[in-house]
Amino acid sequence: MGDSSHSLMDITSFEEKPDLSFAKEHLYMFNGEKKPEYYSVFCQYIITPELFNLLGNKINNEENNKSEIDMTDSLKQFIGKGLTGVVLNGAMYDVGNPLSYYTSFINFNKN
Repeated sequence: MGDSSHSLMDITSFEEKPDLSFAKEHLYMFNGEKKPEYYSVFCQYIITPELFNLLGNKINNEENNKSEIDMTDSLKQFIGKGLTGVVLNGAMYDVGNPLSYYTSFINFNKN
């Protein structure tokens, strides 16, 4: 893309909230120095109508017994079919952590 602020990667595996041992065994890639790197998703998706159809089927068939709609299984169905990740060059903040969330506002206002 010619812009060093991000890069693209084909997604070959996708797991929601994996434990450390699972991640070390299944969810890594190597950088140029042969050191494993791990990436996370933080709720930013561009999705197609096909994903909405899969989610609608899950809801209609009562496959989701939780209080939230789980997109992970539906997203896994797109692996090998154009599921692409974008690695951004920037800071990530955990908005579920009050101090991190507060820090995001401070750093945003500095820019």
